[in-house]
This record gives sequence, C-alpha cells and structure tokens, in this order.
Amino acid sequence: MRAILCAALAWATLAISSAVPQPTSPAWRTLTNRGGWSIEYPPLWQVSSCTNCPDPTAPEVYVTFSLPSSRASTVMVEPLADRPADQSVDAWLEKIKRSNNLNPIETESSTTVNGLPGLRVRYRHASGCQIEETYLVAGSKTYAISLTCQELAKKSEGVANYPLYQRMVETFKARGSC
Repeated sequence: MRAILCAALAWATLAISSAVPQPTSPAWRTLTNRGGWSIEYPPLWQVSSCTNCPDPTAPEVYVTFSLPSSRASTVMVEPLADRPADQSVDAWLEKIKRSNNLNPIETESSTTVNGLPGLRVRYRHASGCQIEETYLVAGSKTYAISLTCQELAKKSEGVANYPLYQRMVETFKARGSC
C-alpha cells in the first residue's frame, strides 16, 4: 500500500512539474536595451515595441514580449519618469503606483530585484481582469515591468504566462543604484 502511495505521489509531482512552464531553461534570450537595462525572455517569444518604434533597444521606448499567435498575456518593460533627486525611493514608488496606473489597487508588496528596490502592485481593471506591475528604481531611472491580462476575469496567477513573467522580472538588471 505504501509503495502504491509513493508511486502515486511521484506521478502527481511529475505531472504538475511538467504542466508548469520551466522558465529556468538555459536557452532563454537576453534583450539589452541601450537605456542601460536588460531582461531575459523565453526563446519562442517575440520582441516588439510601438508601431513607430522600429528599434526595441532604443532607450526611450517600451518593449513588449509575447508568444506569437497567442491570445495569452504579454509582458511589457517601460521606462518611466526619472525619480527626482530630492525624493526618496519609497516616496517616489508611492507616487508612481498611483500615477502610472489609475485602476484600483488590490495588493502591493515591496520587492528587491538584483539589488534594485521596487514595488509589486496588483491592480483591478474594470473588466475584472488583474494587471500586475513591478516598479523598479535604479538610481534616478524608474522602470515598470507589467503583465497585461487579455483573458477576462482572471487573476494574474491563473494566467498561463504568470510563472514566465515572474522569471522575467527576476532577470531584470539596470545600471544605477540607489
């Protein structure tokens, strides 16, 4: 009986781990932006920017990452306004979370990514969809890494790309320090 239980547990663990995308693959690509930041992304994903921005490595443009021909959520990295020299990081993040996204805030938590202080904020869109943004500060530079939800009434964790978004955030690096 114990052997059957152990075998069932091993099979369930294997089934769960194979169903979740494994974002630690060494085959991930790195986008390096001339604005001084970089991020890793899955190898099959497409990198793009605005229609009039042919170069996603240009320092002033936002960059989107998505799986081609998929209606799944996208990840976007966007340079935001510079932090004023006379404003603390905490005060600046407090201002950014309210001015960058006007949707109601559901949750927020402090974070640090590769030495950069930040704030992870979950917003509720009018459609019922959740949007998660991670704001990071590198010296005077501020960045938003967003998971946009195109699937209505889903929580961010329920979106298929959420584990990939988390991994992408973990790989974000930028010049500058606070």
